[in-house]
Amino acid sequence: MPLWAKIYLIFTILSASSSVVIYKNKYFYIFGQALSLISIMVFFLIYYKFLPRPNEFYILLIIFLYVLYWEFNINLKEVINYFREQNIPIEKNMFKFSLFISISFMLPFFYIFSKVIGSYL
Repeated sequence: MPLWAKIYLIFTILSASSSVVIYKNKYFYIFGQALSLISIMVFFLIYYKFLPRPNEFYILLIIFLYVLYWEFNINLKEVINYFREQNIPIEKNMFKFSLFISISFMLPFFYIFSKVIGSYL
């Protein structure tokens, strides 16, 4: 596994573990974040041949859709709710910036996903 993949997985683990500290009373959020972390790791482990590839790609597609739902829907809602609780006005540019950061963080995952799904074609 290349260095960039290891670093990306370390940052993903740190992100998930920090959500456990921040949201210790929101068990739904902790469970969802852990499941998202495991899902991302599964793709990397399948791509680098540490795990066998499933026979059907539908399983991987469902996992991918869950990660997208979690990272973009739930996490962005948490950012918006935090700013509303702190009475900080949400500007359009700030929302676009947080969306840009989320997409930038997911780019290595999108790359691995495209390679794993491409192996089925």
